[in-house]
Amino acid sequence: MKVKSTSTAKRGSPYPTLTSRACDQCHKRKVKCDGEKPCDTCRRTEAICTFDKPVLPKGPIPRAKAEGSNPSGKRRLSDHTQATQASQTWYQPGSQSEGFDIQEWLNSASDQGFEEVTGLEQADSFEPSALALFSPDLGTGCTPALGIFGSPQTKYDGFSWQSPPQPSNIYPFREGFNIAVGQAGPSRPFTATSEDISPILTLCLDSLIRPQISIFLDRIQPMIPVYTPSEILSRLGDARSLQSPTFVAMILCMAALSLVHPLRPEELPHRAQRAKQAKVLMDEACRLRAGWDHGCDPCCEGVLASYLMFGTLFELGEAAGSRLRLKEAVTMGEAMQLDLPFSYLNQHPIEAARRRRLFFVLAVTERAFALQRSGHLIFHRPFNEQNFDPDPTAASLPFLAKLFSLIDQPLVYCWNNQCDPLTCTTLTRDRAVSLLRQLSGSATAVFGSQANAALTILGEVQKADLLITWQWLRNRIWRLALKHGLAEEGAEPELSVNHVIGVAATTIAICKRLSLLSMEAHGTGFVEKLYDIASIITDIAKGSMRDTSMTASSSQGEKWIEMLTVLHSFVSVHRAGKVFADYLGDELKAVDNGRLLTVG
Repeated sequence: MKVKSTSTAKRGSPYPTLTSRACDQCHKRKVKCDGEKPCDTCRRTEAICTFDKPVLPKGPIPRAKAEGSNPSGKRRLSDHTQATQASQTWYQPGSQSEGFDIQEWLNSASDQGFEEVTGLEQADSFEPSALALFSPDLGTGCTPALGIFGSPQTKYDGFSWQSPPQPSNIYPFREGFNIAVGQAGPSRPFTATSEDISPILTLCLDSLIRPQISIFLDRIQPMIPVYTPSEILSRLGDARSLQSPTFVAMILCMAALSLVHPLRPEELPHRAQRAKQAKVLMDEACRLRAGWDHGCDPCCEGVLASYLMFGTLFELGEAAGSRLRLKEAVTMGEAMQLDLPFSYLNQHPIEAARRRRLFFVLAVTERAFALQRSGHLIFHRPFNEQNFDPDPTAASLPFLAKLFSLIDQPLVYCWNNQCDPLTCTTLTRDRAVSLLRQLSGSATAVFGSQANAALTILGEVQKADLLITWQWLRNRIWRLALKHGLAEEGAEPELSVNHVIGVAATTIAICKRLSLLSMEAHGTGFVEKLYDIASIITDIAKGSMRDTSMTASSSQGEKWIEMLTVLHSFVSVHRAGKVFADYLGDELKAVDNGRLLTVG
C-alpha cells in the first residue's frame, strides 16, 4: 500500500490518510500525529511542533551500515569531539586595554549627598574615634552615566584591573579558563554548539544583561568582591564562557540582584517590573542548574550564584526562600572546604585569594543572618585572617571578619533563646564585658595597629557597611547581656545603660557623615540594623528592663527622645525603611507623649 504524505492531504478530508512520520513531540508522547506543521495535537496543546529528529529505520540494522554508512552520525560525533576539545582548552583572555584606576573609581566625585538631619547636634556619649575613618572627600561615589530605565551606571569600557603582575604560566581552572585574567595570550578557535544553552541570555544579552552587570559592578561588587570587574567583563565577552552553565547562571543572578537592589529614586516607579524580570532571570539560572549533578562538584561560580539568589530573594521579602539559598551557598562552600586552611595550599594564588574572599563573604553573612533571622552556623570555626588578598575592593572583608569572629555557635544559641538565662554558662558576666571591650574604643584598638591606614582606601559604601555593622554588633551583645540579666546600674561601664546609649549616639554621628546612596546600597539589612540600635532606647524608655532603677530621669528622657527622633529620620528616608519607620514612629509618639516614659 502506498503511503500518502499529509503534505498534500487537506485537513478535514473525509478519506483517511497515513503520515510518513510523526512530529518530535507526538513521537515522544506516543500519540497520533496528522503530519501537518504544526500538527493538530501540538496546536491544541500549544507545544512547539518540530521535525528535527532523524527517522531511524525499523528492524535490525545491517552490520555494514551500522559500522560505516552513517555519515551524519560521523558528523555529529566529530562536532561533539571538537566541542569537547574546545571546552578543555585553557583560556587566555586578550591583553589589557587602556588603564582604569580602581582607586579613582571608588573615590570619584558624585553630586548626590545626604541632607543634614536636624536634631541631635552633639551627644555626651559620642565616640569620635569612629569618625576618624572617613576621608575628607566622604560622600563621594561614582560618576553616573545614563543606563537602562534612565538609571545612572558606570561605564566599564576600556577597564583594566590594576593588580600586581600575574605569573606567566597558565594554571588550569575548573571551567577550562585561565584564572589569571588580564594576561595576554594567543587567540584560540572556538567551536560553537548548535544551540545556545540559555535562550534568555541570547535574547537580552545586550539590552538587559550587560547594562545590569555594569550596575552590579558599580553598586554591589564592592560589597561582594569575589570576582574582580575585569574577570567578569573579560569572560562576559568570551563565547566559550557563554556556553558554561555555571558562569551563565552566575551572570543571570548578578543581573537579577542588580534589578532589585539597590534602587535609586528614578528606578523606584519600575520596581514591580524589575522584580518580574529578576524572577525570570532566576528561573533561567535554576533551569541551568536543574540537573541531578547540581552541587556534586561545587565551584566559586555555583556558590556565588546561590548567594546572589539569596540576596535577591531577601530584597523581595521571600524569607524562607532566601534562607534556603543562603544555606545552599554555605553548604556548597563547606563542601569546597573553604573554612579549612589546608584547602588553599595547592591552589593557584589567584584562585586561593578568590576562594578566601568567598569564604569571608559567606561566613560574615551567615553570622549576621543568624543574629537577624535566627539559625545555626555551618562555618563555625574561627576565621583565619592571615595572608588575606590585598585587593583594594575587598579591603573591608578582613575587618568584617574581625568583628564577626567574636560571634560563635554557642553565642548564636543564646541569642535564639536556646539556653536558660539563669543557668547559662556561655554568656557569663566576664565574657559579656570582654566582648564589649573588644568592640569598644578606636579603630586601632578594635581592628589593629594598621587599621587607620588600611581603612582609608575603603569606598563610602564599604565604610557605611563596616561602621554601622560595628555599632550594631555592640548593640546586639549588650541586648543579649540584658536578656541574661547581666546589664544593671553599678556594674561594669560596658554593662550600663550609658554604654548602649553611647552606641546610638555614635551611630547617629556616623550616619550624618554618610550619603543616602551609600546607606541605601545595603538595602533592608542596613536599615534593620539602624532600627535595632534605635529600638533599645524605646525598650529602656518603656521600663522593660529587669531593674527599674535603670529607667530614665527627666533630662535623660528628653535626650533619648531627641536621639530617637534623629534615628527615626534616617530610617524613614531609607528606601527600605517604611515598615521599620512606622514601628519606630509609633514608639516615638508614645514616649514623646510621656505615657511610657518613667520620670525619675
